[in-house]
Amino acid sequence: MKILAKISNANPSIVCLQEVQSTGEPNSTVLDHADWFEEQLNALGYACFYSRRPGSGLDIGNLVCWQRNAFEVERPPWSLRLCDLAKARCNDTDSKRIFGSTG
Repeated sequence: MKILAKISNANPSIVCLQEVQSTGEPNSTVLDHADWFEEQLNALGYACFYSRRPGSGLDIGNLVCWQRNAFEVERPPWSLRLCDLAKARCNDTDSKRIFGSTG
């Protein structure tokens, strides 16, 4: 709740949370922090995208949210590879075009 209160008080245009736990299962009885934050931030006017850390064996990832009234998504967020971008290891065509080859 303290994190949500700080976000609400600061009213940033973009919110990035890392190491966010997610079960990845829609009907799980375990608290899914990614779903909870997304629901709360949606109520505050944010759109969100969650990307689980690939290959880690852990149920954690990054949640990126933006104010819907301030930004327009030019391509579907599911085409973004946030974890790969963070590691600078993008080998897909779009990432190579935008960021150059990272090996």
